[in-house]
Amino acid sequence: MPPKNLASNVSDLNNTLADRSYIAGTSEATAADLAAFLSLKGVPDKKTSPHALRWYKQIQALRENRASHYTWPAAPESAVVAAGAEPTKGKGKGKGDAKADVAKADAKGDAKGDAKAEAKPAKDKGKAKAAPADEEDPDQPLFSKLDIRVGKVLTARFHPEADRLFIEEIDVGEDQPRTIVSGLREHYTLEKFVGRKLLAVCNMKPSKLVKVESSGMVLCAKNPDTKVVELLDVPDECKVGDRVLPKGVPGTWAPIKPEKVKKNKVWESVAEQLRTDEKGVACFAGVPLTTKSGELFLAPRLPNQCIS
Repeated sequence: MPPKNLASNVSDLNNTLADRSYIAGTSEATAADLAAFLSLKGVPDKKTSPHALRWYKQIQALRENRASHYTWPAAPESAVVAAGAEPTKGKGKGKGDAKADVAKADAKGDAKGDAKAEAKPAKDKGKAKAAPADEEDPDQPLFSKLDIRVGKVLTARFHPEADRLFIEEIDVGEDQPRTIVSGLREHYTLEKFVGRKLLAVCNMKPSKLVKVESSGMVLCAKNPDTKVVELLDVPDECKVGDRVLPKGVPGTWAPIKPEKVKKNKVWESVAEQLRTDEKGVACFAGVPLTTKSGELFLAPRLPNQCIS
């Protein structure tokens, strides 16, 4: 059972999260995590509370990326109390009421962050939010700033000056295929690589890899200890060009320009929380990546590993 009142004792919170992703020991974040997050007085320290900081970033990303109708799953009452929330009192309240109470707390938390926006001059009231094309919307979810799509390898060849690199032409749903250089030569034969569907980041700023310009990046799960690398499996139902986002993130957010991705280190921020879960499903901050039709992406041999 988690220690009591975790939110007031970051050390206890850190110890509790040393062997689990979320406070209640569940596979997804619950109301207990939200209650603890909203009760914290600040960001956990990286040196003294690394597990709490990892959890903090996950919950923060979930709150940024969740849909407006998202309901945090209920947790055991012991976990909610330990998180620093008020236990349910009286016979009239059930799980639904507990969820409602935490939802209210979340709304208050959001309200604090939105206070400045609400203080805008009256003349702006009623106007639709519209940022210039070259500016970022501060409300845009982090992951949606990337342009990750389903692609298909049309051709691939050995890099003439680098033993570990492939040079491939990948169809990502545009008029012309993209040239992308990938370090997969030690892990896949040409026969197994060509013709395969994969996920590619399409708004990275083009850069040269051993004299060949690469206009994207292929996503793989990786085990840094065993050096095993595995492409994410793409379901047959996925079409080339399909956009990939965390479940619940609207596809209406447009990816930002490659120059902004590099300048603001968007990929680096996303990569910190991009990994497979215990079933090998590709997730961002614990939320499965999916297309608008709901397909998931797996790395069957590499559960609980980073994706890059």
